[in-house]
Amino acid sequence: MRALDPGALNLGLKQQYLALSQALLSRCDLYMDVVLNRDGVITLSHLKWGNPHLERNTEEHAVDIGFDLDHGIADQTYFFVRDLTHQHQHHGNDADTIITTQRQERPDDLSWSLEIMYSLYFHIITVKRKENPTEHVRALGILAYLQSYKNIIKRRKDLIQPTLALPEFDDASSKESIKATKDYIDLKLNEQKRNSDNRKSFLLWVVATVFTVVNFTVGFADKALPPNPTVSSVANFLKTNAYVLPALAIAALIYMASNLISKPRYDFKRDVVRMSIAGRVPAVAVALLLGIGMLVICVSFVISLLSN
Repeated sequence: MRALDPGALNLGLKQQYLALSQALLSRCDLYMDVVLNRDGVITLSHLKWGNPHLERNTEEHAVDIGFDLDHGIADQTYFFVRDLTHQHQHHGNDADTIITTQRQERPDDLSWSLEIMYSLYFHIITVKRKENPTEHVRALGILAYLQSYKNIIKRRKDLIQPTLALPEFDDASSKESIKATKDYIDLKLNEQKRNSDNRKSFLLWVVATVFTVVNFTVGFADKALPPNPTVSSVANFLKTNAYVLPALAIAALIYMASNLISKPRYDFKRDVVRMSIAGRVPAVAVALLLGIGMLVICVSFVISLLSN
């Protein structure tokens, strides 16, 4: 693209590029002219058609289903150009869907910028209520982007529409609030991890101590004594149902993998209360009953096997 600069003195490449552009344009059923400014503001023309028959049928169908065709095509064009020219630093591609194209009533109209500003602030307020620290990092990145966006709009307002009143938002307080929430969640998650590590260490210590004591005392046992019926039943059960031990190992691996894959949570009690308030008591009750029922069935099955 730098070779297309008039100062590059490469007229042959520029002519080929323009010829290719015209060849592609002649094959388009519909298209929009796109102007991407250096400050990041993108302008799209009204939808243009290369096929009158397709235009008539498409517009009639859009009216029948209540679809805003111009806006829909403009959004897809904007997403396409954005993904070609923009590098996502603070968030993923999905977060950029909070910004869509806005209609401009006249050349000196900047009221469309307010709608984008409201959408970004609404997204930040919504994200800051979530319990995932990753979302708060994204919210801080979007807030930094929003501050840059407001500076761009202020410069455009001074040149194009000085009478436009921009809303005032307390960005500093919003930033501190997001950081405070993130720090609190990090603290709770670290505390949960520390408690979990302590419980695991204590459990391993208890198991190791029990095995050591059992192994030490077995050496003094009288070999002539009859074996304990319960121990014999357990041994026979494990011998007959050898799949139980691998199943337990698989269950443990699944549990460990789920802890790595699933998102960390905090204030679980509050979440349960919130679900009850939200009117989802039947779903929670059914899930609990199913879990209890499955546990009872498993316990009764093991007891019956041991008794046999």
